[in-house]
Amino acid sequence: TYGNGLYVVVGSINNIGSIVTSPDDVAWTPASFYPSAGGSIANVVYSPDADIFVALGNSDGYEYVYYDDGDSWYQYTIPGGNKIYYGNHLFIVPLNNQTNLISTDGIDWSLKPTGLTNKLGKVTYGNGIFMAQCGVSFATSTDGTNWFNYAKPLPNSKETLI
Repeated sequence: TYGNGLYVVVGSINNIGSIVTSPDDVAWTPASFYPSAGGSIANVVYSPDADIFVALGNSDGYEYVYYDDGDSWYQYTIPGGNKIYYGNHLFIVPLNNQTNLISTDGIDWSLKPTGLTNKLGKVTYGNGIFMAQCGVSFATSTDGTNWFNYAKPLPNSKETLI
């Protein structure tokens, strides 16, 4: 992902979490962790509001937050999840089929019921609406916490989430 003049790529090397950064997409620097990262890091988002990057471990209960203080990432514990999304001043981690983790700062998280029977897939935000695949159908929310699931299945949809 990209934000505030910095590219950030996450993953793993030999099953150890890896984050590399670059100001120019040419020279890449491995990030420092406090404490050190465990398993694979699933994905990363950037918040222009808070000017931070938040990376999420692969369902290991850890997140990594980067503040613009050099090259240091700080580890925090969260209840789980392996995908993180950002939109409209809100971080969203689909946790299970009825609950999301929600945060406005990327550090303090709240468990929020979704009112849905399926876990959200990829969440995107635009024109005042959060949108996500939910099982084989489509779900929307205006605030990121209260979701409406459309009954009609998406064309060519599968149970596997995006």
